[in-house]
Amino acid sequence: MVFGLVHYLFIALVLSLCFYIGIIFYEKKTIQEILVEYFGLPKEEVDKLKKEADRVGMLLQQYVVECKLVDKHKLLTVLGEEWCVNVIDLQTIDIDPGLSKVIPVEI
Repeated sequence: MVFGLVHYLFIALVLSLCFYIGIIFYEKKTIQEILVEYFGLPKEEVDKLKKEADRVGMLLQQYVVECKLVDKHKLLTVLGEEWCVNVIDLQTIDIDPGLSKVIPVEI
């Protein structure tokens, strides 16, 4: 679970950096639009899921994965394609041990 959280935080950080430094110049689709278009969830259901995710203090994408409404890997792939961000599965790559000098192990 902790490794999954690190994965979500990494993706969120990369997306935030891309947005703030202006790499993404077009209007990206929202999570809600992606869930409707790619995963076939009705808009009304997505709206309800968004309210519930907000109520429990989760991001919508995290909430729909936790509820097993969409596959995590498929969602990350679609988000990466839509938002022009490379998705990296941190569970399948070797991480340089020297990275712990830059990023604390607790994260």
